[in-house]
Formats: sequence, structure tokens, C-alpha cells
Amino acid sequence: MKREFTVPISCNRLARADVARELCLDIVGWPGHRDCYKIGRIVINDTVAMAEPAPAAPPPDVEAPQGKPKFYTIFFDWHKSDITPLAQQVVNSILTDWETDPEALNLIGHADRSGPDSYNQQLSRQRVDSVTGALSAGGIKGSRLSGTAKGESEPLVPTPDGVREQQNRRVVIIVK
Repeated sequence: MKREFTVPISCNRLARADVARELCLDIVGWPGHRDCYKIGRIVINDTVAMAEPAPAAPPPDVEAPQGKPKFYTIFFDWHKSDITPLAQQVVNSILTDWETDPEALNLIGHADRSGPDSYNQQLSRQRVDSVTGALSAGGIKGSRLSGTAKGESEPLVPTPDGVREQQNRRVVIIVK
């Protein structure tokens, strides 16, 4: 329930109330006691001098991203380059999203730092070849696929040499 009060007040105090949106008044009959009131609006001679504060704007609606994903990641087991059932699900998603579109797909293979550099370079190439083969078998033309092997040079999770890290054993597929 909204209540309104008529309170005689000087212009000087009115200006301060406008800024602070709060008015402290002496309580009649209680010398030295004051009470404070939140001010929603001030009306002078039937004209609103201080309007009620505007309600806060609602936060903007968060919309789901439109369109298809532009990159995918397939993770591999240690010392492996074969397509696991989980990796096949990612391949199937790529096929569903991009099989009939003309966009090119760039594959980037990675390895963790648990083996020698030369071995990891070769393993990341084998991983790219495995994913390329799965995508080709699913119907994406080879002319749309390109691949690069990075070995252990661009880890997702930085680790010391010789450390096994599953997140570094991956192929990232970027739709161009």
C-alpha cells in the first residue's frame, strides 16, 4: 500500500532531498529526535518536482548462438590415433552439420609431451589422418579437408616434458 504525506519543507532541504532521495525530518513533539524517509517523488503545487525513479531495465535476453559450430575437438588416448566411439560421435556431428555445405575443414593434430619430439610429431600426423579418413568415409570430399600436425608444440595445458596430459592429445577441426 502506497502512502502519501504532505510535509512543509524549505526549498533548501528540498534540493538536498532531491539529491539524496532521502529526507530527515524532526519528529514533532520530540526535540532532538529525527526520522528518515525514502523519497519516491516530490510534488510542489500539484506538479511533480522529483519523479519516481525509473524501474531498472530488465537484463537483455541471452540468446543461444545461431548456426552451426565452427570448431570441434576430438581427444585421443595415450599413444593412440584410432577413432574411439566417442570420437565417432564428434565425427558424426561434423558430418551432420557440414556434409552438404561447401566450407573447408582444417584439421590440426596435437600430442602431449610424454614422448620424443619426432615421435609426437608423427603421432599428431597419424591423428589428423585418422580424422580425415573418418570424415572422408562419411561423405566429405577430400578436397575440402586440409591438415597440419603440430606435435607437442602447442599444448592446450602447459606441462613439463615427459608428462602425459589427455587434453593435449587432440585434433581440432576448424570450419573455414
